[in-house]
Amino acid sequence: MTVRAAITGLLWAAGLAAVTFFNDKVMGGNELTGHFAPFGVFGVTVVVAALINPLSVRFRNRPLLSAAELSVATGIALFACFVPGRGLMQYFNSVLIMPHRYARVCPGWQGSQVGLADNEVEDWQRLFEVLRECGEARGGATGRLLWEHLPDACQRALIGEAVGAHADPERRQAILHGLNQVRGHEVDWRGVVREDKLALPRWVALLLETAAEELTSEESAQLTRGILDHVLVDCVTPRRPGPVESTPRALLTDVTGTNEGATLSGFVVGLGTGGKEARLGDIPWRAWRRPLLFWCPLLLALGALVIGVSLVVHRQWTQHEHLTYPTAQFLLDLLPDSGCTLPPVLRARGFWVAFAAVLLVNLNNYGARWWSNVLISVPNSFNFRPLRVLCPLLDVGWGARLFQPRLYFAAIGFAFLLSTEVSFSIGAAPWLYWLVVGALASYGVNISAGYATFSPGIQPSLHAGAYLATFAVLLYSGRRHYIAVLSRSIGRPTVDMVAPYETWGARIGLLGFAAFVVLLRVVGLPLWLGCAYAGGALIIYTVISRLLAEGGVFSLQSCWYPGALLWGVLGARFLGPDNILIMGILSSLLLVTYREALMGHAISALRLSDRAASSIGRFAALGAAAFALALTIAIPVTLYLQYAHGGLSTGDVWTYDRVPAAPYENDVSIRLRLQAQGTLSGSNAADGSAAFIPTPNWGCVGAVVLTFFLVLVFTLLRRRFPRWPFHPLLFLVMGTNDAVTFSASFLVGWFIKAATLRYGGWAAYRRVKPVVIGCIAGAMVAGVLTAVIGAVYYAVTGRPPIRYRVF
Repeated sequence: MTVRAAITGLLWAAGLAAVTFFNDKVMGGNELTGHFAPFGVFGVTVVVAALINPLSVRFRNRPLLSAAELSVATGIALFACFVPGRGLMQYFNSVLIMPHRYARVCPGWQGSQVGLADNEVEDWQRLFEVLRECGEARGGATGRLLWEHLPDACQRALIGEAVGAHADPERRQAILHGLNQVRGHEVDWRGVVREDKLALPRWVALLLETAAEELTSEESAQLTRGILDHVLVDCVTPRRPGPVESTPRALLTDVTGTNEGATLSGFVVGLGTGGKEARLGDIPWRAWRRPLLFWCPLLLALGALVIGVSLVVHRQWTQHEHLTYPTAQFLLDLLPDSGCTLPPVLRARGFWVAFAAVLLVNLNNYGARWWSNVLISVPNSFNFRPLRVLCPLLDVGWGARLFQPRLYFAAIGFAFLLSTEVSFSIGAAPWLYWLVVGALASYGVNISAGYATFSPGIQPSLHAGAYLATFAVLLYSGRRHYIAVLSRSIGRPTVDMVAPYETWGARIGLLGFAAFVVLLRVVGLPLWLGCAYAGGALIIYTVISRLLAEGGVFSLQSCWYPGALLWGVLGARFLGPDNILIMGILSSLLLVTYREALMGHAISALRLSDRAASSIGRFAALGAAAFALALTIAIPVTLYLQYAHGGLSTGDVWTYDRVPAAPYENDVSIRLRLQAQGTLSGSNAADGSAAFIPTPNWGCVGAVVLTFFLVLVFTLLRRRFPRWPFHPLLFLVMGTNDAVTFSASFLVGWFIKAATLRYGGWAAYRRVKPVVIGCIAGAMVAGVLTAVIGAVYYAVTGRPPIRYRVF
């Protein structure tokens, strides 16, 4: 590993972090990232390996970058791809600030009224008794302070004899009026709360954490009402707070005070309006300091966790289980072996024919988008919708799209590089799934409810069970290796050989896990729940990476979330709405897009590093540095662009509406339901320990158990019967949108490979393989060229180019 390769990779990562958001959302060009085969990395690597390096060898007798250098630089750049695109930054700032906007415009987000109304008193007799106890110094320090701030008329009404359940309405109104007057006194409750060691709802505790002089009059009134609800716990209906009130301050941008207009309105509509360009000094950087001080360490802890785990599984997957890594292997096939100037693939005529054909088809179709009256687009989609009458069960949900297949050359190529059972299973998965869904729907059973909203449902629970079972199978298959690595990481000797990078990877992963859980505890999530959430996130990242390494699934839709699974299995009353809200917010940033997960890029990068024959530990350290560098660059650049052009203009309905709002919408529905059940007060104070007995959603639990069992059964059948046609990976992708999108391509790739092996054997496979790699390479270069053309058009005209999706 040379210094030039390391510097090239870091500069590449920095460039992606700086320009990706501008290209994707401001300019509206072809996405540079977006999946596990990003054009900004794979496409550039193909251009260098297949075009620039051969020309450099021809005219300079040496390549621009050697195979080892190019693999190292590409791998380092991959570590940065999680940050600037849809994996993080397209959602990041919106999730931190848009809830404040919806709290102002959505009535349901504003909570119940602060003032205590007559109909909120549940037991007048008990209310009088509690207030009298406060006056007699039997209500603790909090009760004494409350009594001191009650108006004289209210105190006289309480001291009088004719008080009780049948007190006259005037006296009741006098007492209510006195209690509501306490809200206007801006009482400092901190000292008495500490003295009495009160267990208050989280939204009240958050207000108490704020300095008294920093509270607005509205927040001070909310705090007093929260104290009243606690003192009068069995007497009045507790106030239902708005979801933003219940959110820990560290998770959201600070929009209070004089900077509210510039911070919130400036983000939504943009500061650069009316022909005026936004300057760096116009951006309210200070308002973002508080959330960044939490989220940046959390992201770094997450990076340490997944990079450490990637190091641990690398040798197990590459050398022990011999996974194909089709996306990484595609790039490795374009790199020459040591002592050679060109790889065998680039010497094959079939590669160049396929490369040119796919590139020209894509460029022609791109040109047809610009000049539809001159060029004729080559169709790659087909409409078989009339055939739905033959199988009406598939005319449900996304199943109807299976009759409108679209073929993607790159997906066909990656499917060809897989084993036939894997490519067939991934291609057939949506057909099997939507047949079952259609059959259930014919009996009135809808299993798609609750999907993609961070809430429990049967469909996400089906995926959760499959992920849990797959993770269990992975642990069992590599148990000897993982136990040896874990033992060595804590200083215990082992019989099996353990590489130093694996030992340090395990240690760094454990430290990252611990730091992640501690940071979640800082914002109020109990330790056991933080461990459960972090474990669920780790399961998702590991299984996603396995899908990429074994199944070549380079684009995967998010399908379940740890917080939603815990909610479905344990119930909202047991967990408490505050904890569910925090886990929903975490999922809206860390797990909302599976197809750009950091660990997926990390395992591909480590596979590429094998070609360099360099220290994997040092390479991983450079990858971690690239990830941190991308964060450092992408956050301020993205924030500036959103303030300059407006968060609505540089986003879409998912980035500024559905994803930022979903956890809070769930919070509103949970609190309303618990309030109707009379359990809101207890669940607010619950830490998920023993406040309530778990109340599982048995539909979700049954779905988890079902797919967990099916994955284990299919795993056993696959290992027992060599000709078993289905791979357990099909349960991981079955109900996702991306599975429907790429189903036809994977089936075509499977058919081509199966036919090649059946009628020509492995010799024919080796002859066809360069053609397939040429198809993938042509699609990658087409993605780069369309992005460059769009950038030039935008630079010349100032108008967004026509977007063209290669896949």
